[in-house]
Amino acid sequence: MLTAGPALEVPSTRRMQGLTTIIESLLIFVPLLVLGTAIGWPGSLGDPADVALPRLLEHEVATRSGYLAYLAYSVAFFPVAVSISMWRREGPATLALGIAVGAAAVSALARAIGITRWLSAAFPLAEQWQETTSATSREALAIQFDTLNNFGGAIGETLGVSVFAAVWLGATVARPGLPRWARVTGALVLVPLTAPAIELAGVDAGILVSLSSAAITIWLLAVGIAMMRDRPVGRPVPSTATEVPVVSG
Repeated sequence: MLTAGPALEVPSTRRMQGLTTIIESLLIFVPLLVLGTAIGWPGSLGDPADVALPRLLEHEVATRSGYLAYLAYSVAFFPVAVSISMWRREGPATLALGIAVGAAAVSALARAIGITRWLSAAFPLAEQWQETTSATSREALAIQFDTLNNFGGAIGETLGVSVFAAVWLGATVARPGLPRWARVTGALVLVPLTAPAIELAGVDAGILVSLSSAAITIWLLAVGIAMMRDRPVGRPVPSTATEVPVVSG
C-alpha cells in the first residue's frame, strides 16, 4: 500500500534562485533612484543633445554609477530568466525551453549594448560639446548624438527590454510545469511588455516603457517569493501498516 510522503523542505538551490530573482526585481530601483535624481531618467532618454550632453558632465559620477547598476541588472537578467524558465521542469528539454533561454540571452545582450552607449560613446561626445563653441561643430555633434541615441535605444529598450523579453516570457509561461497563477499573470504581463515595440513603427511609446518595466518587476518579485516557498511534494512511499487478512466464518 502506497501513501503520499510529507512535503519536503525547500531545496537550498531553489531558495537561492528565488532570492536572486527577488534581488533582480528590486535592483531596478537603484538606477531609477540614482539616474532619476541626477538626470531625470528615464524621461530624459529623449532629450536633445544641447540638454543631454552638458548634463552628463554635470552629473558624471552619478550618471556613470547609475548606468553601471543598470548594466548589472541587465546582465543578471539572463541567469534569473533561465532559472525561472527551468522552474519545476521535468523530463527532457523542450522547444519552448530552448526558445526561452535563447530569447533571454539575446534580451540581456541587447540591454547591455543599449546601456553601453551611455558609458562608452555619450561621454566623449559630451566632452567634445563642452570643448567647442562652434555652431557647426555642435550641430554635427547633435546629429551624432541623436543617431547614437536612436540606434542604441532601439537595440536596448525596444529589442532588449521589450521584444526579446516578451519572447522569453511567452515561451516560459507556455510551459505547463509553472504554477497556474504564474502562467496566467505572466500572460497578462505580455501586453504591457510588448507595447514599447510600437516605436519600431515610428510611434512614441511614452509612458508604455514605464508601465512595461513596472509590470515585469512586480511579476519577477512575485515569482521570486513563490520560488523561495515552493516545497516539492514527497513521492508516495510504502505504508508501514500491516494488513490483517480477513477470515470468513
